[in-house]
Order: sequence, then structure tokens, then C-alpha cells
Amino acid sequence: MSRKVTKNQLELLADKVLKGTATEQEQEQLNTWYQSFDDHKVLLFTDESPRELQLRLLNRINADLRTDLKPDRRQNKSFLKLAVAISLIFVSIACLYLTFDKDPEKFGSEAFIFSESKNTQWGQKKVVKLPDGTVVKLNSGTSIKYPQNFQVDKRQVELSGEAFFDVAHDETRPFVINAGDIAVKVLGTSFNVRSYSEESEIDVMVMTGKVRVIKSETDESVTLLPDQMATYFPLSKTLERKSIPDKDAVFGWIDGNLVFRDQDFQTVIRTLSRWYGVQFRVSDDLFLTKKITANFSNASLKEVMKILSHNYEFRFKIKEKIVEIN
Repeated sequence: MSRKVTKNQLELLADKVLKGTATEQEQEQLNTWYQSFDDHKVLLFTDESPRELQLRLLNRINADLRTDLKPDRRQNKSFLKLAVAISLIFVSIACLYLTFDKDPEKFGSEAFIFSESKNTQWGQKKVVKLPDGTVVKLNSGTSIKYPQNFQVDKRQVELSGEAFFDVAHDETRPFVINAGDIAVKVLGTSFNVRSYSEESEIDVMVMTGKVRVIKSETDESVTLLPDQMATYFPLSKTLERKSIPDKDAVFGWIDGNLVFRDQDFQTVIRTLSRWYGVQFRVSDDLFLTKKITANFSNASLKEVMKILSHNYEFRFKIKEKIVEIN
């Protein structure tokens, strides 16, 4: 048997062995594979952690031992010997897992399978409850990916867009969000992550608890407390921490509020595009240089445009999903 073993191959072989249906050749394959272990070269390609794999197969061993079949001393001796060998394999796998470059503070998503995903289109918002009880509020134009069941040692998701997380507390399993070039690690807290691909920065803003923001390529990180935020700039690959200048502007969207504080008009119409699911056509680029300060609570697009046009002296026309400004 090749030293590179897939999860399916190992599971099929273990299943045959534990059921007593494995041929002598297949048992020899397992023995040969086990004896070929080298602390630096053996790889087990599986999306399960060693602990998960160990628990799953040992449970099956225990179930088999509890059957009411008539004992066959020769078969039981062989079976127990093989069970011990499989347990030793688990120990070796765990050792190898720790030998490799598995820095616990680096949480790449490429090794995990995200079988579930939720998305919001422009103009939509959605509340998602994850398998551990964590509640995620998705803003418009957002996608979140997560496994059907979290691992035994961590809870990991992938985010594109903006979402507010109310993370279920679990001291034994950190909650990790992969967002572009950063990872956000928490145990249980509430915070906002903004990571739109079309924007020039990624923001993490903490409401309660403590959050660690980690650059994926390096060990550099910052720890955030309530009312603090971190901003990552992908172009310069820099990470900055500061106090949240306006909590209403950051967290207001969760309750249906749009809050703009001295923001350029281009940023405002990009936000309105996602919020209402429309496209803007601006006739004069001079409008884009305007700085906008305004608050809206559960307002319609027409109401928002009426107030903005009055305060900032422009005309607009809404036609289906197009907003023309001149």
C-alpha cells in the first residue's frame, strides 16, 4: 500500500478488518503500511483531525466488541491484535500531525471542506444559525461557508462581504473566520467583519468580548477589546488597530439603520447599491467628491434619495433597478 493514503482507502480497509471480512492480503497491506511509518514522510490525506478519526474508528471497534456473536478465540485474538495496531496507528498519526508545520495561530481554509454555504444578494439580508449555536447576520452581497459539523478542536468559517457574529462561547474550540488575507480568532464574543472584494480594506470591529486578528501570511496579529477595530490593507499588507470612531456607523446596519459620517459620495452609493439592490448612474464626477453625513432608519430608497438630493443639491430619477443622478 502506498504511504499516501486517502481517507476513503483507510476507512474501507479498517471497515473490512473490523468486520472480519478482510483478506489476508488486505490485513498484510495494513500491517505493511503501519510498519512503513516514518516520522517525517508519512502523510494522511484527510479532512478530519487525528482525534476525530480516532474517535470514529474506536467507536466502531467498541461496537464490534459488544456484539453477541459466539466468541472464536483465534479470531478474537487476531482482532484484538489488529485493534491495538490500529490504535498505535492513531498515535503515530497524532505525532505526525504535530510534527508538521501546524502553527495553531495560522488557520488556512484550504485544508477544510466547507459543505454548507449561505448567500445574500444585493438588497437582501439574512440571519444564519451555525451548528454550534453561533448566530450570524449577513449584510447584502455577502457569502459565508462552513462545515456541516465543526471539528473537535476548532470552529472555522469563510466570509466574503459583511456579517455580524454573535459567537457561542466554547473555551475548547476557538471560532475562526477566514476573510481575505486575514483570520479572526475568538472564543465567544460579538463583532462585525467587513470584507468586500471590491473594497480596499478589511475591517473587524468588536462590540463585546475579545478578538484576535491575524495576518494569514505571517504571525503578525492584533488583539481587540470592545469598541476597538482593526483594519487590514491588502495592497500594503499592513494591519492597524484603533478605537471605533462611531459605533452607530459600524453596527447600525444590524438594526436596519444606514449611518454615514463624512463619507465620500462614491462610498455612499456603493453602500446604497448593495443595500437596495440597485445600480447608480452619475452624470458628473464632481458629485463623487462630495462628503456625506446622514442617518436613515428603515427608510425606502426613494426616501433616502429625496433627503440626500435636497441636502446635497442634485436631482435623481429611479427607474426599476437604476438610479440616475444629475
